[in-house]
Amino acid sequence: MMILWIALIVLAIWWFRRAAWRREPSGSERARDILAERFARGEITTEEYHERLGQLS
Repeated sequence: MMILWIALIVLAIWWFRRAAWRREPSGSERARDILAERFARGEITTEEYHERLGQLS
C-alpha cells in the first residue's frame, strides 16, 4: 500500500513539473525578456532600459 502512495506522489510531482515546463511565457514576460536581452547586448542604454521597462508595467 505504501508503494502505491509513493508512486502517486512521484507521478503528481512529475506531472506538475512537466506542466510548468511546458508553460509559454505571456506577452509581457516575453517583452521583458527581449528588452533584457537588448540591454545585455548593449543595444540600449540603462535609461532606455528602465524607461521601457516602466512602460511595460
